[in-house]
Amino acid sequence: MSEHIIEAMGKSRITIKNGKVVEVTEPEIEYCPLFDHHRGIKKLTKTAITENIQFRIDDFGMCTPQPTVENERLFEFRNIRDNVHTT
Repeated sequence: MSEHIIEAMGKSRITIKNGKVVEVTEPEIEYCPLFDHHRGIKKLTKTAITENIQFRIDDFGMCTPQPTVENERLFEFRNIRDNVHTT
């Protein structure tokens, strides 16, 4: 049995068991300009978080024994990270 507990997307606690999102807590943050711009998520809700994390599990194997990281996606993440400014 595989179990992962992560904090992501609006500081929500997400529990993943055997490749499925099984629990998501209410996010502390409702809006993120990066998720709005790149994924079209206007409001971080439990449903939006569940769908996004499950997409990551299904698409590139996040929290699985055989994750697949494509160079384009890694490059995209680095560009996002490098362009984030805090005030």
